[in-house]
Amino acid sequence: MSYNKRPAFRWGTHFKDGKLYLATKQSVTVVKGWPDLRAWQKTAAGPEWISVRPEIQIKPASVQTGRSARRGSPRLEMPDYIRELDVEAMVRENPGAEPLNPERTVAQAAHRERCEQAEEAEFEALSSFFSGIPVQVRGLVGEFACRQWHIAVLLLRCPGAFDLVHINPALAFCLASNRTFRSPRPTQPLRDARRWICRRQRDIAGWLGFPATERTVNLLRKIPPEACNLTTLLQLRRVLHQTAVADSMSQLPRLTATVLCVVTDPRLRPLASTRLLRELSNSIMEWGVVSSRVRILQDTLEMAATLVPPRQLPVFDSLAQLTRHHDRLAAELNLKVPSAQEPVEFPKPPIQGSETIVPLTVPAMLAEEGREQQNCVVTYAKCVARGNQFIYRVLAPERATLQIMRTQQGWQIGELSGPRNRPVSPATRIAVEQWIAGDGWDKDWAPF
Repeated sequence: MSYNKRPAFRWGTHFKDGKLYLATKQSVTVVKGWPDLRAWQKTAAGPEWISVRPEIQIKPASVQTGRSARRGSPRLEMPDYIRELDVEAMVRENPGAEPLNPERTVAQAAHRERCEQAEEAEFEALSSFFSGIPVQVRGLVGEFACRQWHIAVLLLRCPGAFDLVHINPALAFCLASNRTFRSPRPTQPLRDARRWICRRQRDIAGWLGFPATERTVNLLRKIPPEACNLTTLLQLRRVLHQTAVADSMSQLPRLTATVLCVVTDPRLRPLASTRLLRELSNSIMEWGVVSSRVRILQDTLEMAATLVPPRQLPVFDSLAQLTRHHDRLAAELNLKVPSAQEPVEFPKPPIQGSETIVPLTVPAMLAEEGREQQNCVVTYAKCVARGNQFIYRVLAPERATLQIMRTQQGWQIGELSGPRNRPVSPATRIAVEQWIAGDGWDKDWAPF
């Protein structure tokens, strides 16, 4: 591809002549749609176009390249004096105040209009790009939670891929990502995929590093597309070489994201019986989502290791048994702190508190929250001290404990639970989400 110093498009997302253009201040990415599915990127760091594999999401429509996610519309930079002005709130709270500065009001309205135009342009561009992909392909690819580009390319360029994706989506996912599963990495992964895709599934599994057995094939068939991701499947490949683990998974009707989260964790796996795994898996309707009940098992393990001397844990046979054991350890732990706790200092929380959501800024407040809510939030003290997560006390619409975590997509809700880790109402979750999306961010932290 040739590169013109004078860009053909403005900054933003555009679609023209079958190509999607993603232009930012740091890079320009060009993605050719179906039936080519190729992508190139040029960054400010170098003059050459390089081939890239973008991360696409069919539902909701988004394209992600490099480290910066393009999920939703681009946000135009707003001058500080406009950002600080909330016209509607000022009118509502000060009905008798002096008239607003017309220039600022016009500037704010113009900025909002530009944001809406950019949002509409991106929506139209992404819709045009994805509409070119056949409906059947979109249906298959859209079932996977990640690496949809790799699956789409496999379907496009490898005869027989449709059958494999239908019959064994997890094996097809691994084959589409064979550069990650093979060592040394193939220099021509698509050529290798075409060569192997027509062979027996157990042979494909063996080439990808899994045990080359029919049991491996049967276990991979139990994994729904929503639960497929590189980290989990690489961990699963390792544990499938252990006969006892493979035997226990063979007794389960489906290997959901919840089951895989537990069986691939060497710390959690010895604590969960097959019955508990089935109960955990059934506690959530979406196969690709890890049940929040897994956190009870993780917290129980953490508390047992924190107490002095460390407590021995049994193999849990049910959620009821696990919950009872968790509550006993939480009560014991909250009685021992903060006197037995190592002194740590918490950084300033990223979001200011409000009348109903209060940050817990010292270890003693964590201990108090643990006693009131009968949970093990006190064990999070070291994580809070490192600045990776923060804990808040929620007072309304109902009493709850909130954990926010730093992720690659920004600060997000980690846990939000009522007394004894009970689920909260939708109204409480909505109130917390609105608070996070508000203007309470500390100037030294960024929402993203």
